[in-house]
Amino acid sequence: MLLAPAAQADPLGVIPNYTGNTVTIVDDADGSVSTITGLSRPLGVGLSPDGSTAYVTSYNSSGSLYVIDVATATVTATIPVGSRPWSAAVSPDGSTVYVSNRSGASVSVIDAATNAVTATITGVSSAANLAVTPDGARVYVAGSGRTYVIDAATNGVTTINTGGGTQFGVVTSPDGSRVYAFDNSYRRIYVIDAATNGVVATINLPSSGDFNYNLAFSPDGSRLYVPGRGSGNVNVIDTATNAVITSFSTGISQPTGVSVTPDGGHLYISHSNGTGQVQVYDTSTLNLLSSFTVGYYPYAMGHMFATGGSLGACLAKVGELQNALDAANDAEAQCQADLTAANQTIDSRDAQIAQLQSDLTAANNTIAARDATIAGLQADLAAANLTIAGLESALAAANQTIANQAAQITQLESDLDAANQTIADRDAQIAQLQADLAAANQTIADRDAEIAQLEADLAAANQTIADRDSTINSLVLYIFHEDADADAAEAARALARAAIDGSSNAKNAAKAEKEYAKGLRDLDKGKFKKAIKRFGKAYKKATHQPRRGDDDDDDDDDDDDDD
Repeated sequence: MLLAPAAQADPLGVIPNYTGNTVTIVDDADGSVSTITGLSRPLGVGLSPDGSTAYVTSYNSSGSLYVIDVATATVTATIPVGSRPWSAAVSPDGSTVYVSNRSGASVSVIDAATNAVTATITGVSSAANLAVTPDGARVYVAGSGRTYVIDAATNGVTTINTGGGTQFGVVTSPDGSRVYAFDNSYRRIYVIDAATNGVVATINLPSSGDFNYNLAFSPDGSRLYVPGRGSGNVNVIDTATNAVITSFSTGISQPTGVSVTPDGGHLYISHSNGTGQVQVYDTSTLNLLSSFTVGYYPYAMGHMFATGGSLGACLAKVGELQNALDAANDAEAQCQADLTAANQTIDSRDAQIAQLQSDLTAANNTIAARDATIAGLQADLAAANLTIAGLESALAAANQTIANQAAQITQLESDLDAANQTIADRDAQIAQLQADLAAANQTIADRDAEIAQLEADLAAANQTIADRDSTINSLVLYIFHEDADADAAEAARALARAAIDGSSNAKNAAKAEKEYAKGLRDLDKGKFKKAIKRFGKAYKKATHQPRRGDDDDDDDDDDDDDD
């Protein structure tokens, strides 16, 4: 007989409390908590697939990793790693632990069986959160303006340049097809295709306060939960559309840590605001179920609850098989009980059959007596049959008449159905014609509005032409003014300058500039009347197309004074 695995029945969450120097272990079933004290700046957490072992980083310059037995809430080992270890993650088979060393710009690789560092992968700048793919083949690490990809077989590093700001959070989808990297500087999430390591989508979060370090998937991969430390909100993303479908307020500042229980039923949010608050939400309704207090500043970099892996899936399968075997044994016992009851029923039926046979003999005697009575009744029936035959003939004639009338009614009903269908078709045609008429009337109204606007634009254009003609006349008066002086020349210069600057014809503007320059030279020489004439020509060239016969030649610049 298969035995049920010794895995804990209720998922246990592990929450590092950075400033409180403690780690809290919470039971998702009853909310009970236990606390491990005496730690130094615990920051990130990674859990073995079966949830029995937690790996918590100590964020110090001489960094280390605490190995914690979750069931007994005790530290079983302390492993030296790189400088300021940020987060930890465990391979799906539970054999390897990865630790990101933020100041050390490296990732430590640890054998979970021996608690020994087997490799240090360098060149991973500003390493923050990390995530292992479900098949254990790759490790993704959030860095500054990029996401690093580590080949678990060779420890080789590939860089994905997102072109963004500082990245802290990274998580892989449960099926391993996508990677979601959080850009803390620009409040956006980059969606990376795990097959090509290319960015296929960018999700902008709705609030400028939606900066954070952590992301968490629902077990089925359909939802991604992203807390906003500045806004106090939690954003819920539909991974099918890569869109934020809702944002709800936690009512508490600085939501930071986020994790979903393995059954997908509960969402845990820790708040790094000094109060040590942790909230529990129902993922189906997003309603707040409960809250409790842990140590100071529970950043909880990583995932507070084990999400399962190949070993966890295997243990779950064993449990399923054990349950199936127990159900089969129960079914066998029920079949035995049903068989005993069936045999008792058969014995009871045999007694009933014997009684029925006795009753049948008595019934046969009664039938013989009844047969004699029936013979007399049959003679009476023969006489009655003769009478019935006459009645049946009359009934047949009546039935024929009814059948003929029924046929007429059927035809009339068919004709009525056809008429009703014709009426319905006409109603549909009328409705369509009414819709077409409404559309035509709307089009006519739109055209009337366009014509009215064009007429208004034409009136404005005519007014502009009239204004310019008036200005030209004024300039002509300047040109022939007997007392042309500096003020008149300056006024003509300003009008010409405005006309050139406002000209939409580059060729006319260029010709006008030449006349304008000559006018400036005459103005400097005190030849006011001649300057006025030059500026008048510049104005006309800037505002009109040259006509045949227009004098485009320069006037004599050697005239001494105005006449």
